[in-house]
Amino acid sequence: MRWIGRSRNLWSNLLIMLFFLAVAIIAKPHLKVVEDRNLSGPFGVVDGDTLMKGSERLRLKGMDAPELSQSCGTPPDLWPCGIAARQALVSLTDGPVLCHVRGRDKYQRLLATCTRETVDIAAEMVRSGHALSYGAYKKEERAAKAARLGVWSGPFAEPGAWRKSHKTEQSGSGWLDWLFRSIR
Repeated sequence: MRWIGRSRNLWSNLLIMLFFLAVAIIAKPHLKVVEDRNLSGPFGVVDGDTLMKGSERLRLKGMDAPELSQSCGTPPDLWPCGIAARQALVSLTDGPVLCHVRGRDKYQRLLATCTRETVDIAAEMVRSGHALSYGAYKKEERAAKAARLGVWSGPFAEPGAWRKSHKTEQSGSGWLDWLFRSIR
């Protein structure tokens, strides 16, 4: 009779363990795990604020650049500010780059702060007018705006507003994006 009690106890413990295992499996995708690591280049450049390392996309923290197919200015003075932002990022990442990754954004891209030598790449993108401040780099944005650099040289739509008005075009999935990823 003693072994029956132990058997019940064993089954109860096993069921409890299986329950918690199932809860962990179900909850894991919803937990925000903070990744904290360094990655070094070379990196591919997707657009003005996104790098690639293998199959991982890295989103530069604190800035937002025009989308690849975005133009700035007004007719007849339209210019491809999205392509210009990408080209600026290509130039800034040409050399030894170190990225500190801390977490992911809502699209599961790694959030990174990247430097080449001692230059903060996102700060330089904002300072040159190829990106806007997005929670950081306010001083750099004010300087670019005052000097009328990059997007600040004329009228433009902020990247977030531009994406919202162009929802039917999926960012990062068009032939232009593929072409630029394959060049680098």
